[in-house]
Amino acid sequence: MSLDLETFLENFYAAKVKEQFGTEGLRILADVMKAVRKVYQYIEPSCCNFPIFVFKTVNEKFQPIQIPPTYILEDYNQLVQIIDQECVIQLAENELLHVWKNLGIAPASLSKFGVVYEYNNRIEYFHANNQTEPVPKISPSQASTFALNTFEELVEALENYKMKQVRYCSCPLLQEIWYDQNRIFLKNKPEKIMRKSLTQFLKARLRSNVEVRPEQIVDESHPVDIKVTWYSTNRLALIEIKWLGNSKMEDGRKGQAYRDFRANEGAKQLADYLDANLQQAPVHITRGYLVIIDCRRAKLKEDTITIDEENGIFFRDHEISFEPDYHKKRRDFEKPIRMFVEPICI
Repeated sequence: MSLDLETFLENFYAAKVKEQFGTEGLRILADVMKAVRKVYQYIEPSCCNFPIFVFKTVNEKFQPIQIPPTYILEDYNQLVQIIDQECVIQLAENELLHVWKNLGIAPASLSKFGVVYEYNNRIEYFHANNQTEPVPKISPSQASTFALNTFEELVEALENYKMKQVRYCSCPLLQEIWYDQNRIFLKNKPEKIMRKSLTQFLKARLRSNVEVRPEQIVDESHPVDIKVTWYSTNRLALIEIKWLGNSKMEDGRKGQAYRDFRANEGAKQLADYLDANLQQAPVHITRGYLVIIDCRRAKLKEDTITIDEENGIFFRDHEISFEPDYHKKRRDFEKPIRMFVEPICI
């Protein structure tokens, strides 16, 4: 978070907090904001479908929650291992963090004694002595104003790649994957070119503190297509690319042909990669992205050289059914992104 934004937010809440707790409240507000930023260095809010509370009392020795903490932590990096449900984090004495899980406490009850930050379903608030103010959204795509824009930034980049590079095959590299000039049949085994195209796009699109590398090993035998690492955080992204459609060998013979089952294979493969990566990088927050380059055409014959619009875009709006539907069952699995490539129709 930039210094200007930090100053703006502190000033935004300063009057109300000072009104409730005096000048000491301003110090507490600054401490809570600083703590929230630290929390989101290790916890990804977009993966949290549960509330998060961070608070500090005006009297640091006072303990408003009578139940013993679930955890007492000395460092924020320990949060990544334990925060998987509703949590309350108190900034306690000696810079310790007292953490309660699934406490079910109302923030208003805590705000009688100090400043409380609340995150709930991508909406944020500050509470002070029963007074509540929402946190303004700086970027609609960000889950939290206090978190770095990592996974959201990647999703935006992938959607941009889908619309501007893939749909009409605007990327020069993607123009090389076709057996014919009308984008009907693919060359056999085009995945290396697809991987190179997306890798180059993400390197140019994402910020300078992001590393994008192709074919990164995540288990003993298989590399994931692309791995994205954000240097300033503990975030990682694994991207697996699968293509659908019909291909031809160099001599014109029938090559590989893939339909929905191939996308489901890719989903299972990515889920396995995520499980393997968790063993190798347990302190990182990793999210998986399945990118499907959809080149399906209807009613193809081996000698087809032109295609009409009806058959050319037949699959454009045909979404793929996944079983199991990993993105609904796992917090680390992004909804698959299908990118349809339109042919040149007569």
